[in-house]
Amino acid sequence: MREIEGLLLGLGTDLCKQSRVERLLERFGDRFLTRVFSDQEASEALSLVNYSRRISRLTSAFALKEAMSKALGTGIIRLGVGGSRVGRGVSGSRVGESSGDNGTSCFLPVFWRDIESSRQSSGKPFLRLSNNARVIANRLASRVEGNIACVEVSLSDECGLTHAIVALHSIDHAQLHDGLVPV
Repeated sequence: MREIEGLLLGLGTDLCKQSRVERLLERFGDRFLTRVFSDQEASEALSLVNYSRRISRLTSAFALKEAMSKALGTGIIRLGVGGSRVGRGVSGSRVGESSGDNGTSCFLPVFWRDIESSRQSSGKPFLRLSNNARVIANRLASRVEGNIACVEVSLSDECGLTHAIVALHSIDHAQLHDGLVPV
């Protein structure tokens, strides 16, 4: 493992029961899949012949999204299957409009599909950020001039539980290597 000279911007972790994702899939079906997962995430999971591997893949993606939202410091805007906002409080991040943060800030909500999990050819998971999740990560990283945001992830599953850990870094572009994925 290569040493990184940079700044840890955020660390997120999530522990998810596979039975929870299985129940949501059984109850809401395609509505759950399209609300939470990208087309690629859903198709990769559903292409698996083994049902328990499908649920495991979806649970991994779900846990990674939760962990990434914690690393960003935002949480996820939770929308019910019908599109109404559910859950406690308001999720999102206040990010300064300028690097000087003159007191003006904007509220940037992060949605499930703003965070997409995928796998390298080796099977190692990684995340792609889009929309507000990407904006927030890049604004946090740009506090150090010339730095970019990148993400490292780790997944583990055992006994029906999936544990995801996500580290959000700000590093100099020259330090980017295979183990780090820029957002």
